[in-house]
Amino acid sequence: MLSSYGLTAVSQTMKYGCFLNILPYKWDSKTYQLSLPRKPKDTWLHKLHCLYMFILGITCGARFLYYFLVKDLPGPFRVFHVGWSMGYLLTNLCFLQFHLEKTAIMNFSNQLFKYIIVSRKGAYISLLFAGA
Repeated sequence: MLSSYGLTAVSQTMKYGCFLNILPYKWDSKTYQLSLPRKPKDTWLHKLHCLYMFILGITCGARFLYYFLVKDLPGPFRVFHVGWSMGYLLTNLCFLQFHLEKTAIMNFSNQLFKYIIVSRKGAYISLLFAGA
């Protein structure tokens, strides 16, 4: 069960993620639901953000390959470049998932939010004893 503090934190995270176009959705703070953006500007800004992250991922990957071939580079720098490249790779894979399955991810997230809200109000207890 999620406390009210946790639900507020999730709501703020979703609000700012959608506002900054990191997530390709619009967040409704009253119903705790995601929806698809209606303005073309929001979709365009998210695609621009994805393109920016993709270019940075390619740049970081190229820099990783270049520094991997340098023999005199200290170990911490190699670890730093591996971590940075893996971070960009994971971010780009998440953006690819948003691009391919935007509606399915939104519906699944909305179902999770509905479950959290219902369990906060104690309705899940009545669901447990309904079958008895």
